[in-house]
Amino acid sequence: MQDFNYLATNDMEITLELSCEKMPEGKLLPQFWEDNKKALMEYMFTVHSGIKGIVTDAETKEPVFQAGVWIRNGTSKMPIRHPVTTWVLGDYYRILPAGDYEVIVTADGYEPVARNVDLWYAV
Repeated sequence: MQDFNYLATNDMEITLELSCEKMPEGKLLPQFWEDNKKALMEYMFTVHSGIKGIVTDAETKEPVFQAGVWIRNGTSKMPIRHPVTTWVLGDYYRILPAGDYEVIVTADGYEPVARNVDLWYAV
């Protein structure tokens, strides 16, 4: 389901399994939390690293719904083969590590727009 949700809705989800047992005893859960809390919190903070923005019409300043935001690595020129799409308010977000990227926005009725972006910190 995770791959489908990511490709179809831009929804990033994961499944974490912290035990070899499918249903460990409840009394073990506090120790699982203590053993993994730091790593889980660090992982959750990765959602703040990447690129976000709002795609708007250059003339009307209205948001552009369902625009495709494509990312290409600025160094290797390798594209990420799946765009994120803007939502009703034209907003988008993509988790990315720091680096140089080319961001290309496409939408029906518009010419593609490309910009070079240097991500050097978490959003």
